[in-house]
Amino acid sequence: MVQADEPATSERVPIPNPPKAKQHFSAEQACVEPLEIIRRNHGQFLKHQRDQTMHNGVRTQQHSLVECINCHVTPDDKGNYPNIHEGTQHFCRSCHAYAAVTIDCFQCHASKPEQATASQ
Repeated sequence: MVQADEPATSERVPIPNPPKAKQHFSAEQACVEPLEIIRRNHGQFLKHQRDQTMHNGVRTQQHSLVECINCHVTPDDKGNYPNIHEGTQHFCRSCHAYAAVTIDCFQCHASKPEQATASQ
């Protein structure tokens, strides 16, 4: 298996190597869903959360984009957060660039954790 930070050759395409989460969702759970489920269905979870929030006023943490960003977007060694629009270091972009999937969430939402945007 080739990691994203390894050079690609004519036979190998680097797979995404997203940064690890900063914390666990709970004492029993690493993420809000088991990894095989969240990797496959996170788009549907986020859209459902969006619809529940916008149409019904329901706000929960479990599938909140803000909570995903707060946990998964990590600073580099100098304390700088990755740019969602370039490179592959941003948690979301690392896989979405590999899969050639456009991310439009950040046209409205912050792509950095709340504490990072509050201090800037």
